[in-house]
Amino acid sequence: MWNNKLNLFSFYTSLVAVLIMIVEAGFFKEFLYRSQIIYFYDFSFILKLFNIFYYNFYKKSNTTKKIWPLEIIVTASIVVYYLARFEYNFFETRTFQFFNLRLLYVLIILCFVRDFSSLHINFKRTFINPPQLFIVSFLSIILIGSALLMMPNATVNGIKPLDALFTATSAVCVTGLIVLDTSKDFTLFGKIIIISLIQIGGLGIMTFASYFSYFFRGGASYENQLSLGEMTSSDKLGEVFNTLKRIIIITVVIEAVGAVVIFSNLDLSLLDGSINKGIFFSIFHSISAFCNAGFSTLSGNLYEPGYQFNYGLHLTVASLFIFGGLGFPIVYNVYKYVKHMVKILFLSSLPEKNFTIRRG
Repeated sequence: MWNNKLNLFSFYTSLVAVLIMIVEAGFFKEFLYRSQIIYFYDFSFILKLFNIFYYNFYKKSNTTKKIWPLEIIVTASIVVYYLARFEYNFFETRTFQFFNLRLLYVLIILCFVRDFSSLHINFKRTFINPPQLFIVSFLSIILIGSALLMMPNATVNGIKPLDALFTATSAVCVTGLIVLDTSKDFTLFGKIIIISLIQIGGLGIMTFASYFSYFFRGGASYENQLSLGEMTSSDKLGEVFNTLKRIIIITVVIEAVGAVVIFSNLDLSLLDGSINKGIFFSIFHSISAFCNAGFSTLSGNLYEPGYQFNYGLHLTVASLFIFGGLGFPIVYNVYKYVKHMVKILFLSSLPEKNFTIRRG
């Protein structure tokens, strides 16, 4: 009972921290970290450390066997954050605004993901079946996305509710249709919201929910596995969670490689020589391309002067479009084939196994 209450209390604390962070970024020009709200963040981080050490060293829960890489990242990030915070007078210097503020927000999100990953979430098929759950999830994220886009700091000159709803729907459903200029009418915060909606829509709500709440936990009920099996097209019940894990890993790897290649083909002088802008540009277009969304931070899209003859950029984006459009079963088959060929070339001494095409 104490274990469940501690985990749940830690999750709710992280959830409140995320909501405060969103309110900070969406409504306030002067961030709330300058007020006493910073102490709530401190409380959340300390509770997280206590929770991690309790489960790893005292309780030795099986949950930690699945999320230990994430917990190491969270612990290291908290340590780095406080070292940087006490090394500099972050309330007065620009160091905090450039480094610590970004680390603070990333840390809040990591803590929330860690807590969400350790929850025991169940849904009943008698109440709602997988297709209905999928539809409700998409409608919910569209409405949440619309509300976020309507926050003052998300746009330069404000946005009408219908425009916000249209933009959120287009992002989640990866249609690429826009009624506002993504480059000029949305702030950095607004663009982050849009690309987050694109990523969620591209992967599917169920992939995120099932991966973080089931795979990390290391188990689920037979009923839940049947539901997830229907939604991930897994042939065998035991492969459901492995399929979800591969979807996340393959997506992140492809998008990361795509972002690196895009960045290597950029002319930073077109982005005021800013490396930060170049990194964001690369990540945004890599995610948008792989998810087949068609969104761009350029007013003229890739026909913008300075980009229209950048064929390295065009080929990279086109390749991401193709891989994303093929679907996960095909991409996974390509992964299995490449892995099989690598084993033949470099591990020829091992017993050869037949390569089996996975049915999508």
